[in-house]
Amino acid sequence: FLTAHDGFTLYDLVSYNDKHNFANGEDNRDGTANNISWNSGAEGDTTDPQVLSLRRKRARAMMASLILAVGTPMLLAGDEFLRTQKGNNNPYCQDNEISWADWGAITEQDRAFERFTAFLIKLRRDHWIFRRKHFYSGKKSVESSLKDLTWYTPEGLEMTDTDWMKPYAKSLSCFLSGALNVSFCDEKGVFFSDNHYFIIMNAFEGEIEWLLPNLPSLENWKLVFDTSRDQPVATDEFYKQGQTFNVPAWSFCLFEAPSGDEKGQSANSRLLRIVEERGSANRLFASTYDFDKLDFMMYGPYGPVATAADWDDDLFADD
Repeated sequence: FLTAHDGFTLYDLVSYNDKHNFANGEDNRDGTANNISWNSGAEGDTTDPQVLSLRRKRARAMMASLILAVGTPMLLAGDEFLRTQKGNNNPYCQDNEISWADWGAITEQDRAFERFTAFLIKLRRDHWIFRRKHFYSGKKSVESSLKDLTWYTPEGLEMTDTDWMKPYAKSLSCFLSGALNVSFCDEKGVFFSDNHYFIIMNAFEGEIEWLLPNLPSLENWKLVFDTSRDQPVATDEFYKQGQTFNVPAWSFCLFEAPSGDEKGQSANSRLLRIVEERGSANRLFASTYDFDKLDFMMYGPYGPVATAADWDDDLFADD
């Protein structure tokens, strides 16, 4: 999560350096002073268009990092339209406009932020890759030559331990493989693949050139959104793999490309073809590595998941 009922709201996180809790009647002593915030150039209310624009850019990037994170996102009520508490980070005693969600005060810019939040939630809902049951391993699986997660430098190289230790680095990028994954299936026992995704997060104050990764059987990357833009969601904007992309300051950029794997029931059929080659068509096949990642035995419509070792078991002699 980014924010909670204790602390700043998302908008206040990008609008205040310090808490402003005098209205609580405790001489501003209550509430934490460790807000890990930056006001984007002016403390609190301002009419400076550059400051206001930067606040919204940063808020969009933060919201994207929350909604697309592994795990269950916790969204503070009102953050979807950038509610403010005027810098009060401990409004326990404020039953008034400081803590209320004022629906009548929502501006068109607030509505635009709300629409972007809804877009992110739909993106997460539509793609299992953002709703994994298990954390990434950073390793290849038996179904794919690609690691499920790979971190890249701006030069397009896989990050090393030395890269992780650079104290000045304020940017990250990662490749999320959507290749068919036998460790993921829905409640019907159908296995899924997804698109590949490439994420670039730039918390630096300047633009950075970033080399988009080269992957087998991939021609183009499609830009999904760029949070630095007032209209962040892109439409039919493609970049070749290996092409340099200029990543704007304070931005979160997401690219997608088809994995080439079939989805849904057809993906299930592909796994069954693998099984048929092993001499049995009524059981699904999983590597021992994938099997170890499961926290329960799956039993789908085609039978239980089996490990590679099971194929030599007498249990399968008559299958």
